[in-house]
Amino acid sequence: MKNAFQIVSNIFRTPALMLLGAQACANVYQKSQGLSDVTFDHNSPDFKLYVPGVIAADTAANIIASDRNGIDVDGNVAEAAYVAALEAIANDDLNPGELHSASNVANATWRTSQYGDQEDRWSSEVNRSFNLLPLDEKFKDIEQLKAAAAFLLQQINSATE
Repeated sequence: MKNAFQIVSNIFRTPALMLLGAQACANVYQKSQGLSDVTFDHNSPDFKLYVPGVIAADTAANIIASDRNGIDVDGNVAEAAYVAALEAIANDDLNPGELHSASNVANATWRTSQYGDQEDRWSSEVNRSFNLLPLDEKFKDIEQLKAAAAFLLQQINSATE
C-alpha cells in the first residue's frame, strides 16, 4: 500500500492533479451560487483562486488528526488518523470545534492566496476576520474544503487499490 502522505505530496507537485482538485472546489462554489460548472487550465487565474482548497484540506486534516490522536516523536500524525480526518471532513462528520478549525484554515488559505494580484479583493467584504464572516461565506468555505478532501481521498484510494 502506498503512503497517503506520499500520494498527497505527489498531488501537490503535479499541476494536472492540482487542477482536478481546484476544479472540484470551483464547481462546488459555482453550485453554491446557482452557476454551472467551470473548466480552466493551470495557467488560469481561477486555478490560483481555487487550488488553495486542496492545500487547506491537507492542512485541516493534519490539524484534526493531531487534535484527535496526537503526534509521534517526530512531530507527525499517523497516516490512519490523517486519512480518517480527511474522511471526516469529506463526510461532514466534524464536531463544532473541528469544523471551526477546518473552515478557518480554508478561509485563511484562500485569503492569503488572493494577495498580490487581486487588489480589488483587499477591500472586499469577505476579507476580514473569520469570526466576522457571514454564515453563507463560512458555508462556501467548508463546502469547498469537503470537495477538496473528497478529491484527496479519491486519489489516495485509487493509488492504493
